[in-house]
Amino acid sequence: MNSDRFDIDAKAAGKPDFEEDLTMLRALLVDRFQFRFHYETRQLRTYVRVLGKGGPKFQASEDQGRREAVTIRATEISRTGIPFAHFVSILGAQLKYPITNRTGLSGNHDLKLRYVRDDLRDAEGPSVFAAHEDLGLKLETRTGPVEVFVVDSAERPLEN
Repeated sequence: MNSDRFDIDAKAAGKPDFEEDLTMLRALLVDRFQFRFHYETRQLRTYVRVLGKGGPKFQASEDQGRREAVTIRATEISRTGIPFAHFVSILGAQLKYPITNRTGLSGNHDLKLRYVRDDLRDAEGPSVFAAHEDLGLKLETRTGPVEVFVVDSAERPLEN
C-alpha cells in the first residue's frame, strides 16, 4: 500500500455531491481492491473550528446548486461553491489532523484560506490560526475522541 500506485478512471452518472462521490469511491475500492476497513474511536489531538468574534468574513455562494471549483496548494485552499463540510475535510487532510466543525455553517461558500503550514519553514505568510481569524473563524486545539478510519486489508486489483 505504501509503494504501489494505480490510476483509476471512473465516471459517475449525473452530478453527485461530495458525500455521494465518497460513497462511490468507497464501493469501488471494496470491489476492485477487496478493501476491508472499520472505524474506531481514539483519543487524539484535534482541531475544532468555531466562529470568531463578528462571524464569518466570507459569503455563501449565490448559486447553491453550482458545482464547486477548487484550488488546493500547500499554502492555500480557495473555492467557489465549496460545501463547508468539504472545506473542513480538505484542511484536515492538509494539516494531517482531524477537524471538527462547530461553526454551525452549512451550504456552499466562496472563500480563500491562505496560510503557512508548520512544516513549510521557508514559506512566508500567516499561520493557519491567524488565517482563520482573517475569515472570521477560530481554530482551537483540543484532545478528545476522534473517529478513525482503520484499514484492515487490501489486495492487488485484477486486470480489467
